[in-house]
Amino acid sequence: MKSGLYSYLTGTKQVKTMIRLDSLKAKRILMGDPKAFEVYQKIIAEEPLFSGKTEKIKVALAFYLKCSVLSEREKLKELLRLIGVNESYFRGVLSSVPYPVKCELIERTSQLFKA
Repeated sequence: MKSGLYSYLTGTKQVKTMIRLDSLKAKRILMGDPKAFEVYQKIIAEEPLFSGKTEKIKVALAFYLKCSVLSEREKLKELLRLIGVNESYFRGVLSSVPYPVKCELIERTSQLFKA
């Protein structure tokens, strides 16, 4: 007899995902910026540290990494406002990321833009 856990582990159970409207809006903004979208796909989506974060926070992190590498910090505040992320909350999210991990993410982003 197969349990629910077994079917989940073997991949036979379908998992449905719900996305909030503000996260969908953030994803649309992300699609308009090819560099940030590349950062999202190749770095943010693969990092297990951000697996429990909402989509709009992941989008904000992609824009943060892009703006950090390209020295566009002033654009970040405008993007956070467009996405709908509170700046003080986002600073708290950034402070929860360990410094060595943050440095590694910025380095991977800079290598992504050099290629």
